[in-house]
Amino acid sequence: MKKYHLLILSVVFLAATLIGCGENNTSSSSKTISSIAISPTTASIEVGATQVFSCVATYTDNSTGAIIPTWTITGEVGTIESIGLNGLFTATQEGTGTVMSTSAGFFSIAAMTVIATKEVSTVEVTPAYAALRVGQSQTFTGSGTNSSGDAVSILPTWTLTGDAVGTLTSNGSVTTLAATATGEAYVNCASLEAIATAIVTVEGYFVEITAEVDTYVDSSSPAANYSTSTSLIAAKTSSATYEAYLHFDISGVTPAIASVEAATLKLYATSASGTVNIGRISALSANWWVAGTIGTITWNTSKPTISNLIKTNTFSVGLSSIEFQNEVIQWLTTNNGIAIYEDITDTGAVTIVSEDDTADDTKRPKIQIYYK
Repeated sequence: MKKYHLLILSVVFLAATLIGCGENNTSSSSKTISSIAISPTTASIEVGATQVFSCVATYTDNSTGAIIPTWTITGEVGTIESIGLNGLFTATQEGTGTVMSTSAGFFSIAAMTVIATKEVSTVEVTPAYAALRVGQSQTFTGSGTNSSGDAVSILPTWTLTGDAVGTLTSNGSVTTLAATATGEAYVNCASLEAIATAIVTVEGYFVEITAEVDTYVDSSSPAANYSTSTSLIAAKTSSATYEAYLHFDISGVTPAIASVEAATLKLYATSASGTVNIGRISALSANWWVAGTIGTITWNTSKPTISNLIKTNTFSVGLSSIEFQNEVIQWLTTNNGIAIYEDITDTGAVTIVSEDDTADDTKRPKIQIYYK
């Protein structure tokens, strides 16, 4: 009888053990992450401060537990590192961004705002004064210091007060004023309770004009037209003479009786040697630059006539800035363009970038005019 009871107990114990083992395996194999949640979901701290984030996973069996996710941030407002189960965010500059936790294909996001440290006692705007002309721009930079005189990061609010002289385009601690009207205004930089102001005076006008058309002629190829060439050549060799012609449309300089205070001709040379002449084109060559004529100019046909020498210039490879005030004043009444050439006694030569070369706009022929 005792043997029979012992056999029954053994069978029951073995069955219970097998059932228990089977339940544990099933639970283990079916428990996977179904979602994750970051905490806190929003945070606002000062520059230099830290914020701890944690992440909890919810599993398919509705259980939860802390996990170690991958931490990332956006917005360039700080850095984050994994410390144990948490992510430690350190604020480095003002702005907004996000902190993201990622695990097993799931993610959760927290909104992050970094404000200026309350230790900011003063702000400064550089430059503190700017004199502009309509058509010009000026960039201003804001900086902050604490009561100890140490620099602190700021994300200021920029405003323009006074006369409506233009518009501000701001990006963090930097703003750019584009002057569109004359007058006096104030560029204000505010961070928390601190504010600084730059004074801006806009008087007169500035315009930069790219050559409307240009071309050159070559005596060794007398029937060739170079009106679409990306280079202009002015030279005299033993076998050929090259002359270049340019026209700038200055109708944007209004009124026609404007007082031209300064003007600069900008030409970019890709090769150069010696001294080259710059001359005024004769009135007899008027309208050589129009669409119906420019494409026909060759050494033999419709070649503009040079009426007189304006000045000489020694070119070197790179950008040449040539004072041109008197010629621009002349253009306000008669503008037939200019010629770059060599006469019979010259030995210089220059190749300059044409207005047809659009690869780099800064190298194309330009005239800069300052006027009232």
